Amino acid sequence: MMGLEEIVLLVGGVSFLLVVILHFFWLMKRPQAGGIPSGTLRVADHIIKGFIRRQFAALCMVMVALFFLLGWQLSWAMGSTFLLGGVASLIIGHFTLRIAARTDERLPQQKKWARKRETIAYQAAGLTGLLVASLGMLAMGVLLKSLRLNLLSGRDISGFALGISLVSLAMYMSGEVFALGAIRAIASEGESSPPSSSPELASAARLVKNRLGNFAGVSVGLFACYGASAAALTITGMHSSTGGSSWEELLLLLIIAGFGASVIGYLFARIRRGFLSNFGIPSILSFALLVLAIYLFSLHLPQGTEIWEVSLLGLITGMAILGTSEYYVRSNPARAVARSASTGIATNIISGFASGMQSTAVPIVTLCLAVYLVHRLLGLFGMGVATMALSSVMGIFLALSCQESLVEEERASSSKGLVLGFSAVASIALFTAYYSVEGIDIIDIASPRIIASLLLGGLIPFFIASLVISSLRRASREMSKKLSPGKDKQKGIREDKWLTLVAKFSANASLKEMALPGIIALGTPPMVGFLMGREALGGLLGGVVLSGIVLSIFMTNGGGAWQGARIFMERGKRKGGSSGDCSVYKVGDLIGETLREGVSPLINSVVIVMAVTSVIVATLLKKGFL
Repeated sequence: MMGLEEIVLLVGGVSFLLVVILHFFWLMKRPQAGGIPSGTLRVADHIIKGFIRRQFAALCMVMVALFFLLGWQLSWAMGSTFLLGGVASLIIGHFTLRIAARTDERLPQQKKWARKRETIAYQAAGLTGLLVASLGMLAMGVLLKSLRLNLLSGRDISGFALGISLVSLAMYMSGEVFALGAIRAIASEGESSPPSSSPELASAARLVKNRLGNFAGVSVGLFACYGASAAALTITGMHSSTGGSSWEELLLLLIIAGFGASVIGYLFARIRRGFLSNFGIPSILSFALLVLAIYLFSLHLPQGTEIWEVSLLGLITGMAILGTSEYYVRSNPARAVARSASTGIATNIISGFASGMQSTAVPIVTLCLAVYLVHRLLGLFGMGVATMALSSVMGIFLALSCQESLVEEERASSSKGLVLGFSAVASIALFTAYYSVEGIDIIDIASPRIIASLLLGGLIPFFIASLVISSLRRASREMSKKLSPGKDKQKGIREDKWLTLVAKFSANASLKEMALPGIIALGTPPMVGFLMGREALGGLLGGVVLSGIVLSIFMTNGGGAWQGARIFMERGKRKGGSSGDCSVYKVGDLIGETLREGVSPLINSVVIVMAVTSVIVATLLKKGFL
């Protein structure tokens, strides 16, 4: 028999997806505002379509290969959940890009139409959040129904998380290399593009970056955290004595209550007109509604008090990480970096690095306290509850983030700090899920194998970060060479054909640069697990989670401080104040953009991919594979 909660998930997911489709067509009927030149929109659409076509084709081939591998070595049920997660992520990536493209056509740029701009941005952003949350609700409804029918086991949900996180990794890696490397090489150098398209391409580069990074990338990234959180709660609930028989009901409650709380919170954001990038009151309202629902539900559970306390800790931890990121981008640290630019580029760079390093303190201490308290209250199962409570309200955070990226163009986007907070909590939850699967209570850190695996895990995020930074340089250089107007084959070429070449060369370059980081993320856990054992794999995962979280916080907040300094400089210049040497701020902004927009989100995805892969490898080790 199908429970009432599962009916709500399935029917609710389908119903809200229909609402999304109908609202999208309604949005399409709005007249185009003409705020962004049609040439710029056409260039951006042409390039993104060519890029997405090639990227999705490559991802589909990889997903089919992994489906057969998982089905052959583990179970076809896990392979099926992997495909479900991957296809759902591709759908999200495709439709969020379409929403962003159609919204750009209808956003007026004039100040006198600011209210209309806010209204359209509010509707489009809400549509994006509703799409991701509805698809997550529907997918979880299918998975939980399959669990009830014994078509799946709890471990098979890790395949769902792997499918989502792999697409997230691919979209961040290839998308950011594409936007920050390949496109920048053309847009910043007018002589390397046809004269007729050079101005449009310079503006289109920013549209491409915003759509790939702040819409599709963030949407798939938060969806990956959602899937990872659901897998962590399921695995810890099934393998932990504290989970008991209530974990499935609790998961259903968090999904349904989180969805409802997000919708109500975002409606409140609409009432407060102009309340855009501040995540405070709408998110606090959603948190309060969610905690109230958990509290009322947990009254009949043996550990009801602990459950809602752990949920509250998860929500507070995520907000603390996001709040710290916002502070370093918008407040005194960014002003300090701006002031340091008056003495030259070197001091500006040093000040930005210092801000990024300092910014790791509050998030890490908060995570330490949260992990300790959650474990005291509910053990390993508590981490699954805490991270799922945070991920269940991803809808409102995603909507507010997309609304900000549409309207507040001059601000450094909050989306990267948002993904950082969700990813950090989800990574730690997956770390505990690994120990739940393996049944490991204690690891001897004095063992040479554990020390070696810890050091190897700590190295991987830094090494992959270096690969990404180098990829941006190589992609830019390769694009400049292949599209140089000095080559005979480029002379006299039609503009449409030239734009097709832009999409082709940049997509191929970004997909090629994506290969090595992907192989490292997917290949290292099985290699360490099969060669060095399950304890060593736990040590590897611990090193990856620790260094990945710290490095990502440093890059997100330090990069944001450089970007914030550039914004403060521009504001001072508009007000007639002393703005200093603009070239100094541009250098800092370039470094900050590379770290915050390009590298940091990728590191978050790498950590989650490696954590999910480790959980799957743990299943193989328990089966006696090799």
